[in-house]
Order: sequence, then structure tokens, then C-alpha cells
Amino acid sequence: MKYFITILALSSALLANTQLQAHDSYWKNSSGIYLKNSTGNCWMTGAHSSDEAKCGAMPTMTHKHAAPAMAKAPAAAMTDEPVIKEIINLKGVTFKTGSNEINESSYTRLNISAKDLVRNPDLRVIVAGHTDNVGDPAFNRQLSQKRAEAVKAYLESKGVKSSRLTARGYGDSQPAAINDTAEGRAKNRRVELRIH
Repeated sequence: MKYFITILALSSALLANTQLQAHDSYWKNSSGIYLKNSTGNCWMTGAHSSDEAKCGAMPTMTHKHAAPAMAKAPAAAMTDEPVIKEIINLKGVTFKTGSNEINESSYTRLNISAKDLVRNPDLRVIVAGHTDNVGDPAFNRQLSQKRAEAVKAYLESKGVKSSRLTARGYGDSQPAAINDTAEGRAKNRRVELRIH
């Protein structure tokens, strides 16, 4: 009989410990263990019913097995990039190697784009310059900026108002294709009109 009572006591303790881990928090005093969850509900284990009122007044203490609070997600990075409605790849617009000098073969494509922009005066455009990943990234970014500015200047010379155009160089940070092949690198060396 003595062994039966000991086993029963151990089973009760194990059950109480399981209950503790299942709830949000607990507080223990000499009368027993008072359980209190995050909604303020109260349970008692090993306590007298006359102690029920005490449970409501006891502080909520975080259970030692409770999961840590989740960290807040980082705030979204602020950017001055507007919402882009359409991207037009100016295929055929090329430059002399390592330079921002526009090849004459590009003029036909640029003239068509300039006429379209003049006919649609409400459009605002980012002239976006891109390079492949060959060479120094800092040089590529500077080169892409200069090329974007050269295209912007050309469009302005054909009647597009300067206030509607912004030139930005992205270097090799936004590839359109993989840089592992000559064909892919050629696709990455490009100028885009980003309508916003």
C-alpha cells in the first residue's frame, strides 16, 4: 500500500509538471502550484479551494519553458525608387567599349523612343543603365550611370523635357541573364526606360 501511494504521488507530480509546460505561466507558493494563463484564467494543483481567490491576485510569471518572444520583423528598407509601371528594353542601343559614347547604330531606336515620349507628355521615365559583371563593380556602376546620362541627354536633344527624365546606373547589380556566356553578358549590357 505504501508503494502504491508513492507511485500515485509521483504520477500526480508528473501530471502537474506536464500541465505547467502546457500553459503560459505559473506561480508557486507553500500551498501548491497556481497556474495562470495569458488570458487570466486560473487553475490550482495541490491547493485548497479556499485559496482560489489568491490565484487571481498573484502576478503572472513567465514559465521557464516558455518559448522566447519573437523578434519584430525589420522595417522595410526605404528607397526613392518609384513604382515602375512598365520597363522598355532599348534593344540595339549600344556604346563604344568601356565608354559612354553612343554608337551611331543606336540613333534610330533612340529617335523612335524620343517621339513616343514627346507624344505622351505625362509619362515619367527613369533611364536605367546596366552592365555585365566583367571588371570592377565600382567602375561598372559609374559607367552605367554615365551611359544612362548620355541616353537621357540624347532624348532631351530630341524634345523630351528634362524634368520627365532621371538617369540611374545600376552597374551589374540587376542582371537580365547569367554572365557565364557571351550571349548572357550582351543581354546584361543594356539601357532601359522605366516608366513610372
